[in-house]
Amino acid sequence: MTLYALYLGKWSEAVSSLAVSAAIVSAIFAFEVVHQASLNQLPQLIAKFDCESRYQLIQLVLQNIGGSTAYNVRLSWMEKYGSSEKIFPKPKCIYGGFVAIHQDQEFNRLISLHKGESHFITVDGYYQFYEKNEAPTNYIGRVSFTDQMIGGNEYNIDIPLSMEEFRITLDHNKESTKAEYSIMKLPGKLDEIAKQLSIFNSKIGVFNEGE
Repeated sequence: MTLYALYLGKWSEAVSSLAVSAAIVSAIFAFEVVHQASLNQLPQLIAKFDCESRYQLIQLVLQNIGGSTAYNVRLSWMEKYGSSEKIFPKPKCIYGGFVAIHQDQEFNRLISLHKGESHFITVDGYYQFYEKNEAPTNYIGRVSFTDQMIGGNEYNIDIPLSMEEFRITLDHNKESTKAEYSIMKLPGKLDEIAKQLSIFNSKIGVFNEGE
């Protein structure tokens, strides 16, 4: 419309058309800003396997990276993903069942997970996990939650999770983890040394008395 008005030499109409266009663009931009700010305030959950925080122990971590608290957080495992006909397994854990927030279904949820907060679920020992779970250890985890304690909107996020990447790598990225574990064993070693010294001293005492 603006170009047509300029072509006809109708300057006032062209100015009016430009003003309308500018107002529409500003309104769209303002809507996008408000919409993005609203999205940033929603809770957003991710899940990942953690093989580094604990020595030879695998954990599943649920983390809220969103802008508000997530409520009624649940974890389930999907057999299918999208339009794929492939059947995905469920990861078995140290407690005999599948990896879950709680093995008892009545308590299998988190009441809340605050902004920036993480929840750690014990999976199994590093080597024990691969003994119990057949390859390929690829899974589809579904994290469900609401944005209010009661009612509110419910969200479901399907997250592909794999333990195959850890099968062919070293146990630890940081040697300090193993070193710290070894240091933790020192008190027990020292107690054993003290015990053996005490036994040795007792034998020396008996030997001296015999002379």
